[in-house]
Amino acid sequence: MDNASWRVLAASVRKLDRSPRGGRFTFTDADIVLTFLWAVLHRRPTSWACRRDAWPLWRRGRLPSPSRMSRRLRTTSVQALLAAAEAENLVSASGALVLALDGKALRVASHSGDRTATFGAWGLRGYKLHAICDLAGSIVSWRLTPMHCHEAVMAKRMMRDMELNGYVLADSNYDSVKLYELCACKGGQLVVPRKDCRVGRGVRRSGTHPDRRRAIDMLEQSMTGFGRGLLSLRRVIERVFARLEMTHHVGLIPPHVRGIERVRRWIQAIIILDRHTQAMKR
Repeated sequence: MDNASWRVLAASVRKLDRSPRGGRFTFTDADIVLTFLWAVLHRRPTSWACRRDAWPLWRRGRLPSPSRMSRRLRTTSVQALLAAAEAENLVSASGALVLALDGKALRVASHSGDRTATFGAWGLRGYKLHAICDLAGSIVSWRLTPMHCHEAVMAKRMMRDMELNGYVLADSNYDSVKLYELCACKGGQLVVPRKDCRVGRGVRRSGTHPDRRRAIDMLEQSMTGFGRGLLSLRRVIERVFARLEMTHHVGLIPPHVRGIERVRRWIQAIIILDRHTQAMKR
């Protein structure tokens, strides 16, 4: 992110700040949030962003201390400002015809003392980022859980707060009747391939949701290839994760970020930076 983009982001955060000026706080909530975002942008600890030499010459003013940052980041007003900054460039899911969802593993070292990090598939330890994005590559909803949490369960929790208006694409990990039911209630059609062990078998006419039978027909019976072509659009979520990996290296959580609350705040800052970057490109 260049200086011009950062100045636009800083102005946007300060515009969203509703904290009173003056009073007992020397630094506003915007000052705390921008210092935290600067540290996340450079993949450094928050204490690094509290040093004057960590900033360019045009920002060599007073900076909060590391202890002040630690206290203020836990306050309700700062957390509300982070949420408002995250929602600033949010794209509504109700207007998207096609959405894609998936999960990405966020690893920590196996010998780490992080008590909230758990083991998942392939012996990886850490957390998992669950995300839903549109075809433009904008993340419309996300959740962070320990590694062992099932992706279909978190997909249901994300969809409960959304209004769907088209197709939702995912891989075979999301082949769940309850997820089909919820997606249909929200006005969408889930398109998920069956697991390899089920491909080629018949489908029960009773006890199977009609949307699941429709998805199986689209992917396995259709002669037009529409279903398979539609499912290929699911790769957009893989490109989103690849973008986050290239720009912020989210696949490996830095050693100074431990504990699920700190990891969630770190991911939230990355989402803010990513949405701002994508909004500047549009």
